[in-house]
Amino acid sequence: MAAMDGVDHVLLDSLGDGLIDLDSSFRFTYLNPAAGAILCVSPPDCLNRGVGDVLPDLPFLATGESLERKHFSQSLAKWLWLKTWPRGHGGSRVLIRDITDSQTEIRRLEFHLANSPLPVVEFSDDLRIARWSPSAEKLFGWKASEVEGVSPRLLPWFESEDSPRANIFLTALGQGNSARGVYTVRHRTKAGPPVEVRWYVSGMPDSAGQRHSVLCFGMDLTSRLDWERRLSESESRLRLSTSLAGLGVFEWDIGTDTAIWENDRMFEIFTRSKKDGAISRAELESSVIHPEDLASFRSEMACSIESGLLDEMTLRILRSDGEVGWVQVSGRFEYDADGTPRKLIGVARDITSERRAEAALRRSESRLRRLVESGIIGVMYWDLDGSVLDANNEFLKMVGFTRGELENGDIDWRAITPP
Repeated sequence: MAAMDGVDHVLLDSLGDGLIDLDSSFRFTYLNPAAGAILCVSPPDCLNRGVGDVLPDLPFLATGESLERKHFSQSLAKWLWLKTWPRGHGGSRVLIRDITDSQTEIRRLEFHLANSPLPVVEFSDDLRIARWSPSAEKLFGWKASEVEGVSPRLLPWFESEDSPRANIFLTALGQGNSARGVYTVRHRTKAGPPVEVRWYVSGMPDSAGQRHSVLCFGMDLTSRLDWERRLSESESRLRLSTSLAGLGVFEWDIGTDTAIWENDRMFEIFTRSKKDGAISRAELESSVIHPEDLASFRSEMACSIESGLLDEMTLRILRSDGEVGWVQVSGRFEYDADGTPRKLIGVARDITSERRAEAALRRSESRLRRLVESGIIGVMYWDLDGSVLDANNEFLKMVGFTRGELENGDIDWRAITPP
């Protein structure tokens, strides 16, 4: 196996995600066990073989992300997410995940969105209309082909006298993945009378958790009976979207310091039973937030109440099982008519695994870096052709070469190794 840029194989072998190293000729130099399981191959059998020989119909990009559907047999197909970034000397590293289950759920969600009796509008990350459902066509009069790809600011879609509420709604859409809230707006239609619509807004990340789009379920309040009939349908679809994103949803009443946890994911994140109920802010500060994070939590909450937006606050929590977890919280505050903060509506995401993996990688890289820089042993890296690619000073001293000769590519491992 080729060297791993300062990361222990033992650590990488234990990762749940697949990790692959390729040389400049797209030959495998390393696959961890997870990658072998995902790709249905034996890692040792792949070493030094080209990608095209092992996986002829699975493209690997030189850099960037891709989503691929790979057929392994007539009965087995997987959706794979791949992220590739360059390594030294022309090689690349690929992170690979099996996202078959999530893609299946997404396709189910797509079916529900297309057949929902509620108008569904999705906005892309550059705030253009990316989805305009048949129900949206029916309510507003414009066909999807007329509005998709158009910025809502350029569409005659808002009543001029309702511009304050329209601006609040558009600001929420610009928040991307952190967008979450309920907004009521008066809209123009293409040929009919205006309609009052309440929008349920939820940010939708892509398979890698990156900013992707904002999904809005609308409810026509022009007829109160229609609003009451469709409320339960809208809420169930919102729960589905947050479930796909792995988000816990909550509401916190500031005046009474009481919280409502709207889905099971909140209880899972905080390892708390439904019998114990949701956590108030007082309990959160006294027994849940890590003591070292308490001051920053209070400071960030104070700033967020003033700005109206809680933007991806990260903190450590003490779980009921004795473990320390990492949680990322985002939300939006609602205010009374006099400007008094009334409620926080937000989402929570468990990022414990991500933080632990990052810390483990940093420790591993630090250990190997100290070993290389200490000069106790000679360390060098070479490619499959025998060319020495890099080495520390101790190795150069051992073999009698200079760093200039190394950088010029004059050191051949085969030439300095006895036959």
